[in-house]
Amino acid sequence: MASVIAGIAKAFEMKMSEIRHGRGGAARMIAAWIGWNEGLLWLRQIAAALRLSSQGRIRDLVREGERKLKRDLVLERLMIASLAAIPR
Repeated sequence: MASVIAGIAKAFEMKMSEIRHGRGGAARMIAAWIGWNEGLLWLRQIAAALRLSSQGRIRDLVREGERKLKRDLVLERLMIASLAAIPR
């Protein structure tokens, strides 16, 4: 999850700490979505990386990401850029 957050920070041009400790926002939503769909991580791993105590909140973020990515081309481009920026 650390590499996912690093890639998102690069694509969104923000600090990793802003993603880990921020409240809401597209970057955290994309982090949860990528962690679940691309990283195949467990909800508790994603929650720990985003400093959330609720796995249910991660589920909500993933669902929100699914909905928004279908309608928002800018967000989709940021998600693609985040995936490309993830160190492998």
